[in-house]
Amino acid sequence: YNLVMLSEEADDIFSDRKNLAVNSKGGGEDDGSLEEESEDMVREEESKVMRTMKKLTWYQRQLVALCLGQVLSLCLTSCGVTSQSLATFYGVDIPTTQSFLNYLLLGIIYSLVSLRNYQGFIKSIKQRWWILLLLAFVDVEANFVIVTAYQYTTITSVMLLDCFTIPCVMILSFVILRERFRWLHLLSVIICIIGLVILLYSDAIRDQDSEGSQQILGDMLVLLSSVLYS
Repeated sequence: YNLVMLSEEADDIFSDRKNLAVNSKGGGEDDGSLEEESEDMVREEESKVMRTMKKLTWYQRQLVALCLGQVLSLCLTSCGVTSQSLATFYGVDIPTTQSFLNYLLLGIIYSLVSLRNYQGFIKSIKQRWWILLLLAFVDVEANFVIVTAYQYTTITSVMLLDCFTIPCVMILSFVILRERFRWLHLLSVIICIIGLVILLYSDAIRDQDSEGSQQILGDMLVLLSSVLYS
């Protein structure tokens, strides 16, 4: 869904930037730098992925987004199954080490990508270093918390409670981005929250029946990670 919306917004952004570049022409030598800057902005927006997406119809974009979403879901599920197996069968509790490989690969890949626009990357770091540092800290803690949750609760509870990210994102979008939602969006979130409450109640009853069980603690950790992810 995000990929589809991004591609549609990219069309509008690309059109606006292109008009800006065209309007800047013919303004004399004083407008020469503006023209070059506008053309550079247009080139930055027109990435290979966006060019490919713009050639697709609406239904094709939906299909691509659906397929990519399933690939991501498969990766997340594989990560969850692996974490649960390590915690259940081997008693392994190393959330930081488990997340280290992810960040190592991300660092290598995006470092290589940033070399294509080294000056812009350095400029972005200088201007937004504190925002990037804050986001990195929150993301690391979110991964740490959710991996730790596998020590206390089941993979089913983790996968279902992780959906709490959706209402958190909607609240932040409303407060920060001033986003407006339709009644269908609100109804979907209400149904999601009702399901989460039922699951929490079920785990609470199971905790009472099983001595030493700490599923509620694991559920709370998953909810905390969902807030951090949002």
